[in-house]
Amino acid sequence: MLVIILVFEFVYHREGLLVNFNFDQKLDVLYLFLFWNLHLRIDFFYLFFSRWVQRLEEYAADEHAVDNNHAENLKKALIKLLKKNKGQILYDDLYLALHLSHPDISRRLKAIDDREAERQLKQSVVESVEMIDAKLNNRNVNLSPTHSAPNSME
Repeated sequence: MLVIILVFEFVYHREGLLVNFNFDQKLDVLYLFLFWNLHLRIDFFYLFFSRWVQRLEEYAADEHAVDNNHAENLKKALIKLLKKNKGQILYDDLYLALHLSHPDISRRLKAIDDREAERQLKQSVVESVEMIDAKLNNRNVNLSPTHSAPNSME
């Protein structure tokens, strides 16, 4: 909204703007015409950017669900919504970028699977480290250096 107001302020009653576009008269309708043409170009980029941010937020919400062990429930819910809404599984990249605020189902399911695999890998690494740590503690193995550094003050 602020951008629209700023563009209108830039265009409205700007001396020389109508002359630059070869208009002889200074009518308010001409200022409105120029404003509308500029607004259409700016609005295109604004919508593209805002939809991109919305898709990023959807991926972040999916990651949050996966991190809280709800990956399977989320996948089932997305598939159920797809069937109920009779949506498409895959959209063209350009159509997706310009028209959709949510990623398509195939990309979301792939991202959920990738995040779940990453989470399971991290969990297995943590469990392995904890198991090794427990074994070292049970054996009373001391990994600290056996020789202390000589004291230079002596």
